[in-house]
Amino acid sequence: MQKAEYRYYEISQDLPVMALSGKKWEYLFVDVEEILKRGFVNVREKYIYVEQNLSKKISVLENAGSTKAAALMQMIIEEIQLRQANYRYTVSTLAFNLVLFFDRLDNENIKFQNNSRETSDYTRKIISYIELHYMEDIGGKDFARACNLSETHMRRIFIESANITPSEYLNLVRIKKACEMLAKEKCSIEKVSNSVGYPVISTFMRNFKKITGISPNAWRRKALENPENVAAYQVSVFKGW
Repeated sequence: MQKAEYRYYEISQDLPVMALSGKKWEYLFVDVEEILKRGFVNVREKYIYVEQNLSKKISVLENAGSTKAAALMQMIIEEIQLRQANYRYTVSTLAFNLVLFFDRLDNENIKFQNNSRETSDYTRKIISYIELHYMEDIGGKDFARACNLSETHMRRIFIESANITPSEYLNLVRIKKACEMLAKEKCSIEKVSNSVGYPVISTFMRNFKKITGISPNAWRRKALENPENVAAYQVSVFKGW
């Protein structure tokens, strides 16, 4: 097996060090504590905060998020290789920027978490609205109004969170409610259709079979024969989550 080839760089205390063996791999080790002490020499509380924050995690960058970090590391490596005038100070400054880059990743994660929480809040508002008004003639404009968003934005957020469109979710809720009625009540199919928000019975029949795989009458027969029979045709309003 061919021996692995690599370049090894270490930034520690006063002097950058390079150990060279081939050209395939390059490793850059930074003494975070030392770099932060220099950068925050007059702001000890800031040094303590950032150092503790970085010591609690391991950061892994994917290709899409590594461009800036890669550029900083490349500049550090070039400075160490060329060793031009005042290169130690340049390396120290670049290393400080690199360390702060990884510290800032936390802030990006917090933003992402806040955005995710906001998305969930909007989704819950839409779901609550549907649960309360599924029997009415409602649609995208009503869902958007319920969470104070544009219709396009509302739809995008809901799909991102629930993996289905708001209209698909509405149909799932309506059919689930219809199944409950069919299993417990002796009312007509037409009444069930109207009660769950389908004034046009053909639309109800089509959606019912699409979701359950059987017709409303077949569902009712299964339920009357044995309530356990309908377990195989249960409708989940969380389909796709």
